[in-house]
Amino acid sequence: MNSFFYDTQYLVGQGADFFSYYQAGNNVLNGLDVYIIPDPLAVPYLYRYRYLPYFAYTFGVILNLAPPISAYWIWIGILIGSVWMAAFRTRSLAKALN
Repeated sequence: MNSFFYDTQYLVGQGADFFSYYQAGNNVLNGLDVYIIPDPLAVPYLYRYRYLPYFAYTFGVILNLAPPISAYWIWIGILIGSVWMAAFRTRSLAKALN
């Protein structure tokens, strides 16, 4: 599937935006500015963090409860579960309306 997406073909790699949140949360935990890119990185690759600091202090810190790759796949699982829940709820609602 990666060949169908511009970002995975021509940019840094899959999940780079997710890893920017993870790195920003790691920066918070280490007392660094959320907008810097430290050396060494806690993640394999990332885009520069460009979001509000609030998300680094909340979502980013929570992500750091697991190693970066594991946190990424947990996040993917949450997204897939959310899609399934939305599909189930939509189907239930459609049946109720008929």
